Amino acid sequence: MLALFPILVINCGSSSLKFSVLDPETEAVLASGIAERLRTDGAGLKMVGLDGVSHNEVIGGADLRGALLRIIELLGRSQELEIKAIGHRIVHGGADFRRPVRVTESVVRRIEELANLAPLHNPAEGNKRGASGG
Repeated sequence: MLALFPILVINCGSSSLKFSVLDPETEAVLASGIAERLRTDGAGLKMVGLDGVSHNEVIGGADLRGALLRIIELLGRSQELEIKAIGHRIVHGGADFRRPVRVTESVVRRIEELANLAPLHNPAEGNKRGASGG
């Protein structure tokens, strides 16, 4: 049975997006997968959905946003999905971010300022405002 309000956890890299959907009470993994080789003709998505069924498809040319939208679409196919929260891993937050924080405009600005610590990942993760929905 699907948790009442599951949590979506994402980890964006320079050419991939890993994700899990977690039950907030038990921390059980309800669905998970990876979109890789993003921004290439060979981009692909591999996942196990909320229904436990494996799914593989080519998503040629998809970027991080396109991959995430496709993942959400597929997750919502088997049953209605109401996400309670989204967790997003930032590869390097310097001395400022050593534990989880709520994403605010000032947090996004600081991550952008720290992008040189992990240039292949932090710009992709923040997507220059994407982390805050702005």
